[in-house]
Order: sequence, then structure tokens, then C-alpha cells
Amino acid sequence: MKSPEEIIALMLNEDAFSKLLGMEILALSEGNCIVRMTIATDHVNGFKIAHGGIAFSIADSAIAFAANAHGFKAVTIENTISYIKPSFLGNQIIASCSQIHKGKTLGRYAVKLETEEKTLIANVNGLVHFSKEKW
Repeated sequence: MKSPEEIIALMLNEDAFSKLLGMEILALSEGNCIVRMTIATDHVNGFKIAHGGIAFSIADSAIAFAANAHGFKAVTIENTISYIKPSFLGNQIIASCSQIHKGKTLGRYAVKLETEEKTLIANVNGLVHFSKEKW
């Protein structure tokens, strides 16, 4: 079976969106992942704060990386997000994803999104489906 690092390298090779957003994986293990990205000019909305889709996207990617690191292809089937505080141009956003539960076909994940100064900006809960297909 492939290692978590090999799996994520394969995923990132085909993940144009995560690359477009400039996501960087800081830590990875089966069921856990820490991802970082910097809020760029193209990521802010009309209020000059990071668009909510940016926080959702980095959390969704962190969940995908954490879940797939188990060695079976997994896809998100549900995410919910609670926005706490805004993030701004130039902020580094760190998404820390932790596995809450893993069954045969379903897994639950929690993601905490913070700025580099440890300001909490959002919490995300995700549900993934694990297929029987190995990486």
C-alpha cells in the first residue's frame, strides 16, 4: 500500500484547484492533515475580506488529504462551515484537520481554520465516503 505522502503527491498532481489556490501541506498522517495558504488579491470579495469559499475550499482539501491518506479513495459527501471572524489579504490561513471517527465506509472530520496569529476564522465538519478502491 502507498504511504500517505505518496497518495497526496498523486492527488496534488491532478488537483489543479488546490494548486491554483497555493495550498501547501505542512503535516500529514492517516486521518489528519495541516494545510496552509495565503490570501491573495484574487481571494477577496467586495468587502476586501477573504471570500467564504476560500475558507471552505482549504478545509475541503484538508479533509480530502486526511481521509485519502488511509490508502482508500475517499470523497467528501457533506461539509458544514461556521464562520467566526474574517481573514484578510496577506493572511496565512492554516487548516488543521482531525479525524473524529472512521468506519468501513464513512468518516467524520473536524477542521479548525486559523490565521498565522492563531485567530480562529472558521470551523468545518465533514463527512466522507471511503470506497473499496485502493490508491
